[in-house]
Amino acid sequence: MAKKKRKKQRRPQQGSPGPAGEAVTTAEERTTSRQERKEQARRDRERRIREARRRQRMRKLARWGIAAAVVLGVGGFIFWQTQQGRELEADARAAANRLNCGPVETQQDEVDAAAALDQQTLHSPPFAQGQDGVPVTAGAHSSPLPPEPAVYEQPIPEENAIHNLEHGYVLIYYAAEGQNRLSDDILSQLEEVAGGEEKVLMAPYANLAASFDLVAWGQLQTCNPPEDADPEDAATVADFFISRFRSGGLAPEPNGV
Repeated sequence: MAKKKRKKQRRPQQGSPGPAGEAVTTAEERTTSRQERKEQARRDRERRIREARRRQRMRKLARWGIAAAVVLGVGGFIFWQTQQGRELEADARAAANRLNCGPVETQQDEVDAAAALDQQTLHSPPFAQGQDGVPVTAGAHSSPLPPEPAVYEQPIPEENAIHNLEHGYVLIYYAAEGQNRLSDDILSQLEEVAGGEEKVLMAPYANLAASFDLVAWGQLQTCNPPEDADPEDAATVADFFISRFRSGGLAPEPNGV
């Protein structure tokens, strides 16, 4: 009986259908697929790196932008404050001239004498007192006056008020009677200033040589307004004096209460 000739099976060609119609993947195709996946992964990594660097640059730009805005804002604020201060000073000088106010004078002898005292002597009798109708600006003193009331209708003990000066207060003394009596409209204006400010006290001063005095530790400005003086000028002069010397100036304890 003759043997049947066995048919030789053909190897599937690349991409040719395999059993059940499925495509057969060759080693070359698998290698290509891995390379493509690696290349895609590389591109993805590079894309993520670029995005991370872009976000980092944006954050840096934002920080620099904020810093620049702060610098410009602070610089602008300082410039504005400086301009405001110059305008207030110019207005105060012009108002002081109209009110017949003298310049702010430093009472250096009183400051030096007070500085030469030890703490016990500085807070013990004999207490400093003004002379010839001029308040004393520094010296030995007793306990301070309370912050309130800010405006007094009767003279206050000078030995107590000096202690307030030591703590950075500003005092407004005025003549309540006599030839240089302060006019009611200017009095009301200065009372409004004192009542609306911290660390400012106002009171009449017996036999005051001027119509009103502005006093800080070691500093004195005297004013004798004419009859037709503008009360607003008095407020301008007082505001500028307060801005210069309250909680500052030569006061030994400017942050005291």
